[in-house]
Amino acid sequence: MFNHSFNFIAAITAALMTITPDTVSAQPATETDAFPDAATEQAAASIGIRRYAAYQRLSDIDTIRAYCQFNQTVVTLEQAKFDAIDAGGDEAQITANVTRQQEDLLAAFNRQNGLIDQEYVALSVAGYWPTYCSAFERGWGVFGVHSVGRVERSSARAAEDVIETIFINELQRPSAAAFFNPSQRSAVECQRERYDDKWYVGCRLISMAGASGWRVFLIAESGDERLFFNPINGPSIGLMSEVWPSIPATLRSQINIANYAGARLPISDVLAEFD
Repeated sequence: MFNHSFNFIAAITAALMTITPDTVSAQPATETDAFPDAATEQAAASIGIRRYAAYQRLSDIDTIRAYCQFNQTVVTLEQAKFDAIDAGGDEAQITANVTRQQEDLLAAFNRQNGLIDQEYVALSVAGYWPTYCSAFERGWGVFGVHSVGRVERSSARAAEDVIETIFINELQRPSAAAFFNPSQRSAVECQRERYDDKWYVGCRLISMAGASGWRVFLIAESGDERLFFNPINGPSIGLMSEVWPSIPATLRSQINIANYAGARLPISDVLAEFD
């Protein structure tokens, strides 16, 4: 079991190195890299970054994708470590081996992306990289604060119309989600609310016996006027994860599901707007 676990770990490590080969890596910049202006340097310093070369990676999609691969492999290595220990392996030896492999992975990631030491930690937090990882895993898009700020009342109304149509369509056909059970609740109610300069759309199912809880979505709009919606809490995320893959193309072309890469939303306060 011990050898099997470490063969498994080695295979994972080799797979990552194939995906992100050192032969295409950028050389890390020096500590003397100059920022283009004082404002950019101050912005970088505010998140704990002192090198311009590193700061440029904050929103670089290739770096973020590489981070997601790196992070997932580190997590997998940790799980393999615990499995090997639970199977009776030598804890000190197993931990030392996994730690060394994780350090090697980090060194390879840094070489590829021109980073040094733990710069990736500050960048991943400030850039909301885990949000991107979650979106990549689900096959969703990502939008940021600028897209949220573009939304006018008319765009929120258009998003509400599309989301309401999605809910109605799920009620009228066999849905992948048990939530859409017309024998329990057969009508849809939606409304939009503006809170903290952001537009939200909430929808729920209703019947004479009562209503379901609200499923609430943050609305965004890209520079080319494409609409996005982000499920903001567990029930909303779970519902859309179930039904979105089978949503008809005619509806998917009108709005894009995505994660919000921004500061934590005041979910409880937002949900209270729909009560």
